Amino acid sequence: MIAKKELEQLKNNYIQSISVSTEDKEQLIEEIESTDTLEDFIQVVRSWSQEAVKIGAATVILKRILQEQTKCIVYVIWGQKANDDFAIGKLVKTDNDCDGHAKRYEFDTEIELNAFKKGIEESQGWNEATVVKESEVEIKDNGIVTNHFSLDEDKVDHSTDIIALEAEYRDVQHRMTQAQKDKAVDLDLIHYDGINWLFFESDLDALKNL
Repeated sequence: MIAKKELEQLKNNYIQSISVSTEDKEQLIEEIESTDTLEDFIQVVRSWSQEAVKIGAATVILKRILQEQTKCIVYVIWGQKANDDFAIGKLVKTDNDCDGHAKRYEFDTEIELNAFKKGIEESQGWNEATVVKESEVEIKDNGIVTNHFSLDEDKVDHSTDIIALEAEYRDVQHRMTQAQKDKAVDLDLIHYDGINWLFFESDLDALKNL
């Protein structure tokens, strides 16, 4: 996922580097400007790949975009209160000066990301830091919120909801009502570790069907 502002900057950089014929350039720019996502932008540029070979710097920019798409991007939510807020769908600020915040990290490979997760787990534990994928959050101007929940915020009584975490990495969450939680306990789909309700990834589909 890439922020709209960053996508517009990439599109502008690409357009400025184009040196094809005027007629072709106008058509290419029109198609680029009509795209709303990184995937659509890349598809348009790929469709012009034969021309892209001729336009020098543009191919370098395209290569960088493709590399950006394959990066592992995560947010780490630091602090117990920030984690509690995120779990119930509240905004977590990305301001480092906050007492509890979210911070964005980029990694070139899954191996690097897994090493980072392991380091957090060993140095601090998962009670005060949670790693979530960029695809699992909605980016706001001043922070992030989870996009796991499709429930209408105005209709949800967060004071009675139960948030269960995937047991191994704690990067997947599942919301349940009290009744669903009780049923999940009876079916041995979740367990309590003294701090959090946990479930195994293999049981997630069963939890969703409660």
